[in-house]
Amino acid sequence: MKKKYSELVKELAKANKTIKEQKEKLNAASAQELVWPFRLYMAIEGILKLDSSAGSKVKLQLLNQFNESENVEFNAEEVICIVPVAKGRKKIIYLLQNDLLKIYTLNNNNLNLDALCRMIDPLNKFLLKISKSAVINVKHYELAQNQTLHLGLKMRGLKEVRYLKIPGTTKVLSNYIKIRHSIEYNLSLQKRVVGYMI
Repeated sequence: MKKKYSELVKELAKANKTIKEQKEKLNAASAQELVWPFRLYMAIEGILKLDSSAGSKVKLQLLNQFNESENVEFNAEEVICIVPVAKGRKKIIYLLQNDLLKIYTLNNNNLNLDALCRMIDPLNKFLLKISKSAVINVKHYELAQNQTLHLGLKMRGLKEVRYLKIPGTTKVLSNYIKIRHSIEYNLSLQKRVVGYMI
């Protein structure tokens, strides 16, 4: 009887040890289940940021509102629009950096609107030349009636560029729709991923 009792005690101790090990494995697996979706989210977020980011920054010598020369660094996503000054070859660059409107003048005869677009946004993720005299960031402009683009930003200092007209070419309109669709798709995908995490 004593022998059976000691064997039972050993078996019980062994069973308790196995139960403890299995609990530890279950806890580790449970923690891994919580970590895995987070890792997946981080990976997707990284891909989305890379896919929807404006890419590298450019640095240009620009004139600020006080007519002082500045080396300004920005990317395509920060551009609101680029329009020419009424007379001459100067161009006004409207930027949105850290939720602040910044207006600069570019005085460079070698950089026309096409060259600026290629330099700032080589992959055409945000910028679109809509006419000989205007480049817009599709992210900020919505298509209104009569092929007019309406700026969605509510800030002072943007009155002159609040409404811009698209000339009667279907190519510009088609390119606008492509870029807009790409931006909206990335935003909706980000919202779905964030919603999944919540």
